[in-house]
Amino acid sequence: MLLSTILRDVRIALNMNHSCQALIDEHDLDTLTLDERITSLVEPMACEVLMAAPLLDLGEGSPISDTVHWDHRRGHGAGTIILPPDFLRLITFRMSGWGRAATIIQTDDPRALWQHCPFPGVHGNPHRPVAFVEPSSFGPRLHFFASYDGHHAHIVEARYIPRPRLRPLISPATNTSTSQLDLPFPSRLYHPLIQSLAEKINQCKHE
Repeated sequence: MLLSTILRDVRIALNMNHSCQALIDEHDLDTLTLDERITSLVEPMACEVLMAAPLLDLGEGSPISDTVHWDHRRGHGAGTIILPPDFLRLITFRMSGWGRAATIIQTDDPRALWQHCPFPGVHGNPHRPVAFVEPSSFGPRLHFFASYDGHHAHIVEARYIPRPRLRPLISPATNTSTSQLDLPFPSRLYHPLIQSLAEKINQCKHE
């Protein structure tokens, strides 16, 4: 999504037509123009919208292809994967030998504590796999339970939503950066993003 399009649509949502309208007294040295204020909020509000959205609205996301670190003997039981630095939200995760993708839970879910139980009938298994994202000294990591395919165990499908960042738009004709900024974002969530930005701007005006 082009930043210029986002700015235009937020102003429309606010029923404002002047891109340089100040949010506070124009003589204040800390005054931001409306477009500057919206731009400063685009990335954090995009994160909020992505975190709250249903999985079906997130799109395909990006693949995870890192090394599996087994908790025990390789290919048996649980394992972890260090997630990419721009990780925001997990879409799906599936190991070989599983009947389906893992049920994704939160670390504060009571079921997360069950995963460390030594009894196979309690923690996740190939018939009802479980995964959650937890902090580590290397950044966020995915912890999954459990896979029993021995040295043949591997990732079948793993996708995530990256943290959205404004970046220069690449010209298809020359494959070079342009002066325009672009926000990679699921099209189905564009309207919720515009509404969230407009609501946030309205809150700031009344603070």
